[in-house]
Amino acid sequence: MKQAILVLNAGSSSIKFALYPTDKYKENYIVSGAITKLGSQPEFKAKTAEDVTLKEPQIQNLERGTSYENFILQLLDWIESNCASYQIIGVGHRIVHGGKLAHPCLITAELMEQLEKFASLAPLHQPHNLGAIRTLMAAGVNTPQIACFDTSF
Repeated sequence: MKQAILVLNAGSSSIKFALYPTDKYKENYIVSGAITKLGSQPEFKAKTAEDVTLKEPQIQNLERGTSYENFILQLLDWIESNCASYQIIGVGHRIVHGGKLAHPCLITAELMEQLEKFASLAPLHQPHNLGAIRTLMAAGVNTPQIACFDTSF
């Protein structure tokens, strides 16, 4: 089985994702997409690196008010079904505010506590960024999760 890294950007109105191969350096992803219009009429779109739009995924409960956790879990199920030849060995997360942190960090319980303190500085994004991490932890995803901070720029 080939290995891949999942990158997530859980924001205020969308969850963007891309799956990248690790077998050799490639600029292209395996698949990327987004669940957009969260909070109104969510849509799920995905495409390959060759810009081929994939059949619209059958996501359940796309009605108003469905939780981010539900969407993230369904995204994981979709990736497992549609990218079955790849094993996710790590997850990268876009995190808006890392305080003084200026480099990617392995996510630990201590780091999560620290990042929670910055939620008031980015209330539209930080809670969703951290929610994606908690959802994967609760779902038993046992691969390393890495935080990549906007504040590093």
